[in-house]
Amino acid sequence: MEKRVPILHQPSRIPHELIIVNDGSNDPTTLSLLASFKTNAAIRLIHHDRNLGLPAARNAGLFAARYAYTTFIDADDCLSMSAAALKKGVYLDRAVKALQSDPHVAFTHCATLMIGDCRGFTSSPYPLTEELVAAKHHVPASIVFRTEDATELGGFNSGIVKWTDWSFGVSLLSHRISKGFGRRRIRRWRSLEGKARGSWPPRR
Repeated sequence: MEKRVPILHQPSRIPHELIIVNDGSNDPTTLSLLASFKTNAAIRLIHHDRNLGLPAARNAGLFAARYAYTTFIDADDCLSMSAAALKKGVYLDRAVKALQSDPHVAFTHCATLMIGDCRGFTSSPYPLTEELVAAKHHVPASIVFRTEDATELGGFNSGIVKWTDWSFGVSLLSHRISKGFGRRRIRRWRSLEGKARGSWPPRR
């Protein structure tokens, strides 16, 4: 985590905050590190007395968010700071711009490159479309979405313990339809990071 928190602060041009949710960890090293962030005005800490699970931890951060767009970065993930990844701009800035430019976009995503013992891209380095979301049962954790959409649908379903991120992505797509969007097909594009845009429902 110590290495990952500074990485989360990519050179973004949009106002942002970092919310860290400690889901019941009592590890001394973790608690000491979290305590060191208390004086950082850009970081907000949320502590759970006990482990409540992924949906509850995600929802704690989601419902505490103050900005119009949200993403999740798990403790073992980080945003790339490589020159190649940043060549066309910061992922978060580009994702927000995509959402602002078209209300038919439910969420944006980037390719996920594994680090550590496992190497290579995960199962969704390609641009996601609504068809692929349904067929592959996979949506990355680090999608960028409208905070309002997520809170309106109630966040993550605590009753779903498998395919949690996928079910959340599907819920966001469905929610955009219920708000009257997604009635036309829009362009898809892929950047260096593999970010894509798509529409819902699929054209028949």
